[in-house]
Amino acid sequence: MVKNILLFGIFLMFAYENIFAVGTCGTAHLKTFSSSPSNSELCGSQVVVNYSAQSSLWYWQCYDVNPKAAPYQYSGSCYAFRQQVPPVNGACGTAHAKTFPYTATSFSGYTICVSGTASPSPSFPYLGGFSTWKCLGSNGGSDASCYASRERAPINGQCGSLNQTNNYSISTTSVNLCSVGGVKDFRSTFFDWTWSCEGSYGGVDASCNAKRIVIGQCPTLNPSRVEPSPSCTLGTPGEISLNNNAWQWTCVGLNGGGSSVCKVDRIIDGACGSSHGKTLYTMPSSELCLLGQATYVFIGSDTSSFNWICRGTNGGTSQYCNAKYSSCVENSCGTSNGKYSLSEPNNLCINGAVPGLLGLDKDSYVWTCSMSSVITPCFAYKDIIPSCGADAGKHFFDSPPKDNLCASGVKKFIAYSSGRWFWACEGSKNRPLIYCQASQQTSAICGSVSGTTVSSLSSSSTNLCKFGSLGSIYEYVPGYYLWTCNSSYGGSVSCYARKN
Repeated sequence: MVKNILLFGIFLMFAYENIFAVGTCGTAHLKTFSSSPSNSELCGSQVVVNYSAQSSLWYWQCYDVNPKAAPYQYSGSCYAFRQQVPPVNGACGTAHAKTFPYTATSFSGYTICVSGTASPSPSFPYLGGFSTWKCLGSNGGSDASCYASRERAPINGQCGSLNQTNNYSISTTSVNLCSVGGVKDFRSTFFDWTWSCEGSYGGVDASCNAKRIVIGQCPTLNPSRVEPSPSCTLGTPGEISLNNNAWQWTCVGLNGGGSSVCKVDRIIDGACGSSHGKTLYTMPSSELCLLGQATYVFIGSDTSSFNWICRGTNGGTSQYCNAKYSSCVENSCGTSNGKYSLSEPNNLCINGAVPGLLGLDKDSYVWTCSMSSVITPCFAYKDIIPSCGADAGKHFFDSPPKDNLCASGVKKFIAYSSGRWFWACEGSKNRPLIYCQASQQTSAICGSVSGTTVSSLSSSSTNLCKFGSLGSIYEYVPGYYLWTCNSSYGGSVSCYARKN
């Protein structure tokens, strides 16, 4: 009974609102829509108030702004049914995850979304960049995240300022190898370097090269009897010529490198001159040697011959020469004859002979003793104590000392060993040789290993530098070892060996 009364009361209230209300529902009232009706459909020209969207209904009231309608300006409750539609998920189009070529300028031919609405509307990717968007779902459907990218434009490699230049040393860490792109395929030989400057994003590589400056270098040279064939350890040999009993040529450097003058001393064997073998009444002073250097002339122990030596030069052999001495009277030379004397000798003549003019002929004191109109030549050896000259103890650069070897006596020989020049000063025959030496101040020279093929190299390997101290050993180029020999007097030289 109570329930029926309550329902009847609600009915009366609804009837009252709709019978006595002035505001009226619009055309959308009690209809079905897939989306929210417009204001004109909800209330016509009246004002929509108390609008509420539910899962299956839209609720509202219409308000009549005409004051004459008061107090019944509000309509009763209005509602429309919501059409139930399934949710639609957003889905990326064919442009999604696409990397467009750098030549493309739009999405032409590709879809942005298969379903849903793109938000925001994507712009075409810039070179090397990305563009992102979402395809929004509807009716509660999920959104899809999408993206597209674009290739960078190709960049060609470009050689740096070292390309096609001449240099002493280049490595992979040298600056200015490439102005565009990274260094790749770096190769080093004894005469040049090659490398590539890598292109990017499909660009082509640039091929680059530089020439190695090579200083001309002479080989190890020994005196020779015959003209040698000019050669160089490094560089190109020039024409050969003979100057002052030495053959000379130039080793011209490569790619702007300096040149070196090479010299081979000519070996000259001593040869007797025309005085040899003759019968002479006086001591000869000319035509002693055809080749070589003549020693002093001395009378043999049998007093029947004049004797001398034609010494070879630069290691050449010496030849002993003599002439027969003839005298018609008894020998009148004094006790000084044939002896050694530090100063002018006394006791020049015996048997009453009259001494003639005393003089110095090379390394002998000579005079005559006259008796019965016969003039007898006499001599005494000059006693020469050998001593080293001003060059001893000094440093010399690339060639042996030659001007001040002996202060007294004559140079016997000169030789080289372990960075020093050695020579002997020879005095008179009654005196022993005096040995002298000088250091060789030299530019750096590669050792005998340079230019050969080896299985391995390290700082403890021998024969890497003939002169100079060993620098670092590098293996810049597959198949080659490179190192430098540094002179303590300045300058260095690059050396190499092939790897077996």
